[in-house]
Amino acid sequence: MVQQVTQGLVFIGLFSLVIFVIAGKYLLGIWGAEFITAYWALVIIAIGQLFNIGTGATGIILIKTGYEKILGYITISLAIFDLALNYILIPKFGATGAAIATATTLISENIIKVILVKIKTDIYTIPFIK
Repeated sequence: MVQQVTQGLVFIGLFSLVIFVIAGKYLLGIWGAEFITAYWALVIIAIGQLFNIGTGATGIILIKTGYEKILGYITISLAIFDLALNYILIPKFGATGAAIATATTLISENIIKVILVKIKTDIYTIPFIK
């Protein structure tokens, strides 16, 4: 069931990503021409969010199965990782650097959670993989 729900969310996420890639500049331009410069940040964050929803409800599964402390350690560790990446990337790349840091953190966190859910509960949340 987890895989089926995640599969549906992946299609919604892919649709959103395609819209952002195709019409992102136009959508950002609605708020003003100065927002168009954030196009790549939008696309990068959308990719990170696609990965986030594509891995399923791993955080909820860890909480519901008694591994909330492990989830807390993951969250704290990756918040520190995100701050460090932002510290390094924002001065060099601005908003795009912040987007890269955030997407990298999202992807890293979700990879760790997918692996832990599989190890601890023998549930594989990623659709298309049995």
